[in-house]
Amino acid sequence: MRLVIFGATGGAGRELVTQALEAGHEVTAVARNPASVSARHERLTVVQADVQRPDSVTRAIAGQDAVVLSVGPRPGTPPGTLTSDATRHVLEGMRQSGVRRLVYVSGVMVGEARGVSALKRAAIALFRLINRSLYLDKVKAERLVFDSPVSWTIVRPPLFGEVPPRGHYRLGEDLDVKLVKMANQDVAASLLAALTNAQYERKALELSY
Repeated sequence: MRLVIFGATGGAGRELVTQALEAGHEVTAVARNPASVSARHERLTVVQADVQRPDSVTRAIAGQDAVVLSVGPRPGTPPGTLTSDATRHVLEGMRQSGVRRLVYVSGVMVGEARGVSALKRAAIALFRLINRSLYLDKVKAERLVFDSPVSWTIVRPPLFGEVPPRGHYRLGEDLDVKLVKMANQDVAASLLAALTNAQYERKALELSY
């Protein structure tokens, strides 16, 4: 599979680049600063693009089989409309290039959380309130994906980052999500599984340990 990854310099994105290469895929890693991609491989191409510039996004998508979109504001910076803008530009680039498969990384705060307890729903609601601008931008981005004709999968992890990997995860609809930070490696593994498994197409999935 020829796979382009937007957000390849983020924690989960870096891990996804590594895991996708190990699985035998041809990977295009997108970065505003290509020097920030440290991985090297004969099947890895690094391209410069800015998700807020539609022309550069479309060029990165051309010739690919699938797209993973995992972008967001840097910690401590205002969210603005970065996520929804990136989603809009990626979907338009996919339309122009005839690419059908998309895995979009959202967040557990966006879904209805039907599988969790009332206490966890209250915690998610508080997180939404504290991070309202980010939440609203992610909701807007998900709506763009839902309304698109592509073969999409939305993955909604809780927080994730540099914590020890557990080597397992649960991925499905209406999960009883554990509100703990997940390892970048485990999130990346779930994205690769979502990408390559047809049963996940056109579904919004929770991710949890």
